[in-house]
Amino acid sequence: MVEAMKALYLSRKALCLISPVFLLFSCSPLTVRTEKINQKHLASYYAETPDPLRCRFFKGQQMVVSWDICRHKAALPFKLKIHLIRSSHRLEIIERILTCHRGSEVFYFLGDDWCKNGEILTWRAEIFSGNQLIACKFQKPWVDWIGDSN
Repeated sequence: MVEAMKALYLSRKALCLISPVFLLFSCSPLTVRTEKINQKHLASYYAETPDPLRCRFFKGQQMVVSWDICRHKAALPFKLKIHLIRSSHRLEIIERILTCHRGSEVFYFLGDDWCKNGEILTWRAEIFSGNQLIACKFQKPWVDWIGDSN
């Protein structure tokens, strides 16, 4: 019984030493998050300084897309393609060319655009190197859109 306990202890210790090595060499290629924003996200709201955005209708969402593609996986440039389904029940496609292996980009959906098309219901983000898909992330209720798109 003592030998089994020692073996278990050593295997746990080895796992604790090896785990950080895997974390260092693994890449989490794509992360996406959305959040609702309003006037309280402006510094001028708390500092009570004049700001033209505080006077206007300031409500909407932001989508933060971060990527970290291992250099050995694919060559630059990459193409980021985001499919959005918003409250207007239309498909929107946003494309960007990425010129670095690691970075972030913030997309804002505010004001008139947000009033017209509504909030983001679901999304899917993809990164391509040439025609090869190298990373994909989607919100759980995502389904391929059947209908017209913009």
